[in-house]
Amino acid sequence: MTTDCGPFAIANAYMLLSGTTPGSVLLEQKSLRQHLAQCFNQGIFTDFPTAELQWYKRYLQDQQLRDTQVKTVELSRTMRLNKNRDDKEHMLRDTRADSKKNPKHRHIDKLWRTPRKRKNVSQKTQTDELSGSSEQLNMSQKRDRERKAKKRKIDKLSSTPEQLHMSKVRDRERKAKQRQIDKLSSTPEQLHMSKVRDRERKANQTKIDKLSSTPEQLHISKVRDRERMAKIRQKDKLSSTPEEMHMSKVKDRERKAKQRQINKLSSTPEEMHMSKVKDRERKANQRQIDKLSSTPEQLHMSKVRDRERMAKIRQKDKLSSTPEEMHMSKVKDRER
Repeated sequence: MTTDCGPFAIANAYMLLSGTTPGSVLLEQKSLRQHLAQCFNQGIFTDFPTAELQWYKRYLQDQQLRDTQVKTVELSRTMRLNKNRDDKEHMLRDTRADSKKNPKHRHIDKLWRTPRKRKNVSQKTQTDELSGSSEQLNMSQKRDRERKAKKRKIDKLSSTPEQLHMSKVRDRERKAKQRQIDKLSSTPEQLHMSKVRDRERKANQTKIDKLSSTPEQLHISKVRDRERMAKIRQKDKLSSTPEEMHMSKVKDRERKAKQRQINKLSSTPEEMHMSKVKDRERKANQRQIDKLSSTPEQLHMSKVRDRERMAKIRQKDKLSSTPEEMHMSKVKDRER
């Protein structure tokens, strides 16, 4: 067992700093400590005593021999290929000359024709995308969508409910990751355009579903949407601060107000009347449900809130309406 680990470490550190690889040098262990003491006494480090490393020299010789052998093999291979090509061209010339003389031997010429190189599929699609028109690209994208839809249909029929559920979960995770990547790697304008495209796609999909489904299927889809939105709201409540909740409510109110404005401009008076009637019925049903499922204190608080809300609305109407409009509203209230 050796005790010269310290001198060996110092020698290896010196060799690394001086630019030599420690593995290519064999140090003399006998004179290592003496040389180290001499360096400390003089205050200058010099090269440590080394012995000839026989195996390293042998390795270098073998490496040189291997390089020469590889070069000779490559040279002989290229010479053989050139010779074969020359022989083939010579034979091809002979067969062509023979086929001109003898018409029976014309089929021999086909055997020596060089086959065409097949174009790579990815290169072909890239060239088609670059050279094809927008209509061809749309058709190819449509074919891809149909192919994927067929594959999904086959998977639905040939898989269990657990496998279908797991595939849906994987798809959701993949889409969530893709959205995260898109958020980080795209500008605000690109994000806005992607949201607009998603809304248009969903609107088109809902139109198609309305036309191709029965009233019962439409009702079930609406119920599912409501349940999904309720779950999302519940999650948002648990994971957001009161300020964020308030801002989300304000945004929802603004969005609904915009939607009502659009519906006013794009619908007839009969459609407007029917929508109001539906809203009243929906609110009446909601009040009935609240009555049955809430305590007297909760009912009293809801009435107080409704009164305050109506008082605020009347105050706004007073400030923003003319005397004639105020008079007409009072008349309607009395009649009601």
